[in-house]
Amino acid sequence: MKKLFYLYNNITNKFSWLICNEKKEIVDTGETNSMTHLDTKDVDKVFGLHLSIELFSKMIEVPPASENQITKSIPFLLEDKLLRPLEDYHFITSKRNEKGYVQVSLAPKSFMNDVDDSIRDSEHPVVALSSVDSAIDIEDGQCVLSIFDDVSFIVFGSRWHWCADTQTILSFLEKGMQEYECQQLRVFTNRKNKEVDLSSYTNVKPIIETFTSDTDFLTKIIKLISPKVNLLSGKYAPRIQIKKLLNLWRYPILTFSLVLFLYFSQLGFTIIQNYVTSNRILDESSRLYFETFPEEPKNIDLSTLLNKKLRSVSSFSSEPFLQTLANVSKVVADNERTSLFSISYDISKAQFIMEVQCQQYDDLEAIQERFSSGGYQVEVGVSKKVGESVLSEIYLSKS
Repeated sequence: MKKLFYLYNNITNKFSWLICNEKKEIVDTGETNSMTHLDTKDVDKVFGLHLSIELFSKMIEVPPASENQITKSIPFLLEDKLLRPLEDYHFITSKRNEKGYVQVSLAPKSFMNDVDDSIRDSEHPVVALSSVDSAIDIEDGQCVLSIFDDVSFIVFGSRWHWCADTQTILSFLEKGMQEYECQQLRVFTNRKNKEVDLSSYTNVKPIIETFTSDTDFLTKIIKLISPKVNLLSGKYAPRIQIKKLLNLWRYPILTFSLVLFLYFSQLGFTIIQNYVTSNRILDESSRLYFETFPEEPKNIDLSTLLNKKLRSVSSFSSEPFLQTLANVSKVVADNERTSLFSISYDISKAQFIMEVQCQQYDDLEAIQERFSSGGYQVEVGVSKKVGESVLSEIYLSKS
């Protein structure tokens, strides 16, 4: 996994960056004036470090409590320690250490808004951001002093760090070395300040390393970098990179969109086709109805005419249609020498027309009597001899 660390110098307004692997072996370095230049790098994660006197921390002693309770108590503990209202700051709190202290990192909201605007649309989202002094991880008893012309930062082990103008930092050096019990002093300074005489500020003999640029400085301290706090929290937390996701998933999205388009196109075509077919069926039904009943008025809806026509069929109003069919089937089935050849229904006359095949005329008379005794009007139509059987028409209606 490749990681990109950038150092933004708020004095020079320049980005210095390096890319390293999981072992923090440097594979590439550079400088740029714009955050967009970093988008061209093939990396997995981006970590931001800022050199700015606007970022600072406070060490506050807190009683044992949950992280949520400690966070809620911070505004009350800080209100007397800041020059400006706490509402003007964005702050993040570290975990309570063994000595009962938490580190509160603060940044003006105006500063965070500017940073947020610069990294919001980055191709590679910045996953963590902190001041460079708070990201230095050294053991207690050690001190790191870094001098950038008129601005410097100092780190006293895990107990304190500060970024301010160089003269203020130097004047505080000896007091900090004693208070935080530091026996080792490591100094990083650019060429312009390499002749600074630190003997007038501390009795500890320093180990001095010079750097030629901010990028050179970043390469020298990269193995000391281990951010403990992340200012990108709350409203400034890393966002989902919609543009990057769309670019990554563009082909599946296009394929899915095409499938949806084809599906809804087919669905729309089917709906239109069904609509046209239903209208065609309705027109054909209307034509057949008025051909059958030419006397019916054509300015009335067809469904109304059909309902009226069905209600006018009174011959079987006292008996359901299917019940009549069942009775006919039973009468025919009870007579072993009779079979039903065909049956139809004439709606205009409200009667069944049956063709019954019997072995003898006596069988036909027996069926006629059964229907009559069941309350039906029976008329026998044309009868003819078919082989050894008699095929007769019977007209049946409810009396």
